[in-house]
Amino acid sequence: MRTLKKYAIIKTMKEIFNYLPDNWEKKAKELGALQRSRNIKTAEELLALNALYITGGGSFQMTSAMMKLAKGIEVNKNAVYKRIKASGEWLRWMAEEMCAAHGADNQRRGRKANKA
Repeated sequence: MRTLKKYAIIKTMKEIFNYLPDNWEKKAKELGALQRSRNIKTAEELLALNALYITGGGSFQMTSAMMKLAKGIEVNKNAVYKRIKASGEWLRWMAEEMCAAHGADNQRRGRKANKA
């Protein structure tokens, strides 16, 4: 059963990569999200950690447990906290890039201008 769930998570993450902006992995290092590579060694693993945190109800302990089950990576709750905290700028950059690529950036500004 765990193998099937693990496969489903990996398959879903690979589908998500298709939508991410170019150089998203490189930007993780540039923006300080991926500074040390102890247990979380790649931007892909860091993105998985963030996704598990968001979908797990925002618990660092639960994210730690889910990371072990889903990816086989052991990371304690304090390390999860530090990684999530350091990921903010990187996640914002990715969101802005994806919005701009799909024209959402201009639409958003247009709506603000219309409300003023």
